[in-house]
Amino acid sequence: KFGHWERALELCRMMAHCKLKSNTITFSAVITSCEKSEQWVKAVHLLSVMAQSKVESNAISFSAAISACENAGTWEQALQLFSAMMQRRVQLNASTCNAAISACEKGEQWQRALGLLGIMQRCGLVPKAVTYSAAIAACEKCGKLQQGLQLL
Repeated sequence: KFGHWERALELCRMMAHCKLKSNTITFSAVITSCEKSEQWVKAVHLLSVMAQSKVESNAISFSAAISACENAGTWEQALQLFSAMMQRRVQLNASTCNAAISACEKGEQWQRALGLLGIMQRCGLVPKAVTYSAAIAACEKCGKLQQGLQLL
């Protein structure tokens, strides 16, 4: 698990050295490796490198970076990425929304968690038990359990 992100980055460097262009799949794989290795700063940086390289980011690359931020407890960064994803009109998926809502839970941001749940539903995504659980937990951590229970 740990250390794979370094190998993944090295492979990208080797590809560039061999004049091979990285694509969305390549970047997403490296960002996912960073997420799994708890390298949230690297994951976020790679998203910006994608944009600079004019490589299209997708829900997978954003989800991995948002999850990395969520795991690190950096809810502000997770929500900035979520916002950037929406601004770039990248199609949302349940994994991305769940990661952002979980980041809000860890950051005790109950109103933001409920707001994200609303965005998810307006986009036609069906919340799962894990989604509701994170939103309710965010409410409970802030002493707003009644608002959370209204989701049921």
